[in-house]
Amino acid sequence: MDRKQAEAMADAVLARPTAQQRERQQRLQQQRAAAAEQLARKRVVAWLSLAGMVTGAGLAWAAAEPVVTGLLWGGLGSASLGWLIVGLSAPRGR
Repeated sequence: MDRKQAEAMADAVLARPTAQQRERQQRLQQQRAAAAEQLARKRVVAWLSLAGMVTGAGLAWAAAEPVVTGLLWGGLGSASLGWLIVGLSAPRGR
């Protein structure tokens, strides 16, 4: 085998992705998809928590209670409810 053939063969071997590289790419894609899914769930809970905080502050103000207490209890309650909703709506089998 001369030098040109050896270089062509080496280039062909190095240019094609191996099975390990493909598996690694698939694993990375799955990890990124799972991370994006988890981030979306956290954002839903954050929005629900924010809405609960506003509601709690409004109710506390209407009841002549400290607004900070309403913020905390409203946020805590709605965040708990949000995690419950997100947990129940999550796909099973993972």
